Amino acid sequence: MKRKYTIPRKAENPNKGILELVADMLNGKKVTLPIFDGFSLDKHLKGEILEFILAPNESKVIPHGLRAIPLYRIILRQTGNAVITDEDAEWTDKTVGFKNNSAVSVELTIKLLLG
Repeated sequence: MKRKYTIPRKAENPNKGILELVADMLNGKKVTLPIFDGFSLDKHLKGEILEFILAPNESKVIPHGLRAIPLYRIILRQTGNAVITDEDAEWTDKTVGFKNNSAVSVELTIKLLLG
């Protein structure tokens, strides 16, 4: 049987846009949307949120507490116009590595995700 999704007439919080609601989900808050009914990143996608600053052209190894190698990352917030790349050799069960490939500093909030 095909499930039919309907859009509610009134949003859960009319002052928030869809991107703000998704950001709330990523930060572990329970959000009800028709297509995400009952979905929670913390329940369905295990991970950890990290906050750090990278100086211009800096590579940094950052510890995490997942006890497994993360598979993905989602940037939740970025302050500074920079291009961030992964340092693959540094992604272990205890650390992740990132590089700022720009001439400006960047402040990041990232969610690491396990499979």
